[in-house]
Amino acid sequence: MVLRSTVDSSYKSPELTLISPKKITYTTSEVELIFSTTKELKSAKYILDYHLDSRARYIFINGNITLTNLASGTHKIIFFADCSDKYHHGNSLYQGTSFNVSINTNTTKAQNTTKTENNTTAQNLTIDYNLVFLTTAAVAVIIAVVCLSLYVYSKKRKSEAKPS
Repeated sequence: MVLRSTVDSSYKSPELTLISPKKITYTTSEVELIFSTTKELKSAKYILDYHLDSRARYIFINGNITLTNLASGTHKIIFFADCSDKYHHGNSLYQGTSFNVSINTNTTKAQNTTKTENNTTAQNLTIDYNLVFLTTAAVAVIIAVVCLSLYVYSKKRKSEAKPS
C-alpha cells in the first residue's frame, strides 16, 4: 500500500504585523495600537506593562485602538491575534515591543478616552496648569486694584464729609 499526499504550496501561514507603537519616544499620553494580519482576525488582546504570570490582565479588542493616559516612562506591550483558518486552529500569533512616553507634566488628562476604528471618541478635558495659574494671578490683581480703589474712595469721601 502506497500513501500519497499533496501539499498546497500556495498556502501561506497567517502573519501578524504590529505597526504601532514603534520603539520610539512619544510626546503624548496617547499612542495608537495599530496591527494588521494576513488572515481573518478571530480575536485580539494585549497586555500593557505586563508580568507574564497567572495574574496577567489581558485586554480584548476588536480592532485598532488608541492607548490613553500613558504615564511618562518606558512601556512594554505584547499583542496577541488569533487568525485561525482551516490549517491553523487556536494558535495565537503574537508580537511585542517597548516604547517610551515623555509628556509635559504641566498638562494633565482629566478623563480617559478611547478612539476606536470607527472613530468613536469620548470627550477630552485637558487642564493646562500654567494657564490656570496665570488666570488666577490676573484675577487676584484685578480684585486687589478694585479693593484699593474702593478704600481710597471711601477715605476721600470721609475726609470731604468732615466739618471744618
